[in-house]
Amino acid sequence: MNVIATAQVILALLPVISDTVKNVEAAVGAGNGQQKLTLALSIIKPIYDASNPPVPFDNIVSHVTEVIAALVTFYNQIKAFTKSALQAAA
Repeated sequence: MNVIATAQVILALLPVISDTVKNVEAAVGAGNGQQKLTLALSIIKPIYDASNPPVPFDNIVSHVTEVIAALVTFYNQIKAFTKSALQAAA
């Protein structure tokens, strides 16, 4: 898969990736970064696989992981993440 095709696939997934990151953060809260990454990838993969993808998810997982890291950094910088309801109750 060439660079342009890979970029198109990742950009098409961006809303799914972003929503997944936000929802995982809301459900789990602060900390546990590796576990949240694993959870996010396990949610995104079947959505991607159901879309009749041009390449297997394993071929783009490193790119998806980079996008997740960039989104988490961005959301942390703009303070978009707050404690989850579960953490606030604890």
